[in-house]
Amino acid sequence: MFLLLALFGLTGVSLLTFLVPFPQGRQTRDSGRAVYASPPADWPDIPVAALRLFDRAGQINTPVLIARPPVRVTSFAAAQDILLAQVRSRSADRPEIALRLSPDDGGWTDVLLDGAVLAQVPTSAMIAHGSGGSRAA
Repeated sequence: MFLLLALFGLTGVSLLTFLVPFPQGRQTRDSGRAVYASPPADWPDIPVAALRLFDRAGQINTPVLIARPPVRVTSFAAAQDILLAQVRSRSADRPEIALRLSPDDGGWTDVLLDGAVLAQVPTSAMIAHGSGGSRAA
């Protein structure tokens, strides 16, 4: 019951705001039919087209390139499979393959193909692979 009374009260208050007359002396543009606020006299008049916000090459329509994080795998063998799937065997160019510690997190090692990060492997898995701990027969 209380909620119903509160709802009717809020509705009444919101409707009363439309019944209050506008203060005298406000500037109108259309002979009193509607009241509009006017900008200051020194306000610059800039056409919307000059802002180029809605052009195909404008600021709003410019695509935002979000870099996808590299694939994280748990073993050296999985990273090797991803790398081999990307390398073309018949290509005349020799790919540049490299490993580096991830600049974001030292616990991960980046697998690079021609300078692009293809996958990340836990550094501990790389160490275990290098010491012969997880070599496949």
